[in-house]
Amino acid sequence: MCPGDLDDGLLAVLTPALLSGEGAMTDTNEISVADLRKNLAEILNDTAVRNRTIYVTRNGRRIAAIVPVPVAEQNEQVAA
Repeated sequence: MCPGDLDDGLLAVLTPALLSGEGAMTDTNEISVADLRKNLAEILNDTAVRNRTIYVTRNGRRIAAIVPVPVAEQNEQVAA
């Protein structure tokens, strides 16, 4: 991964408005890259505090996942 590839992996925190309206998030915890860019702090907080995985989509297709640190660390241990 190159530093220029990171723009699609940005994170944010979710407000109740994002979760309940405007279609930014769906029931499957998905958010578009555009909405992610607008709400970075909220998505990060939601991931950390609620231990929630959030899938980032581009053109309706999942391209990345934002996961809580314990999940990422567990994945690293399994891969080692």
